[in-house]
Amino acid sequence: MLAEALTVPPASRGPQRLDAVLVADPDPENRRRLAALLGQRARECDEVGSGNELERRLFGGDTYDLIVCRALLDGYSGLSALARARVEGCGTGFIVYSSLASPWLRVFLSDGRATILSSRVVPFGSLPDLAAGLVAAAHRPVSRGATP
Repeated sequence: MLAEALTVPPASRGPQRLDAVLVADPDPENRRRLAALLGQRARECDEVGSGNELERRLFGGDTYDLIVCRALLDGYSGLSALARARVEGCGTGFIVYSSLASPWLRVFLSDGRATILSSRVVPFGSLPDLAAGLVAAAHRPVSRGATP
């Protein structure tokens, strides 16, 4: 089930750590806020300011557990990057968000098995747990006949 797939691992197993996250947003302040928040779970947070930079990093050989990007980016949109990643066979998890204008985010989630798994509104502060749960779900094997 989708809700099960996006559940953060139990606290008794310790927090899920991410090796590397790429944050893409045209606003430097938004990138800073996101990198600081995601740094709670990620060893490394790289930042880029445009869709073209996102595309260069994603398809240029850099490896990330997760891409967190704004839907509207200069040059190449976050949703376009997600679509191309799936066409190219890239299974990196994506969280594409619409805006950081309020304490709530509209996010679109993809764990690499489907283009869009879920669309939901979440509190900004829950992003690290959502990211960790999404990456953990992406690494969980799926049995034949399982319903995503």
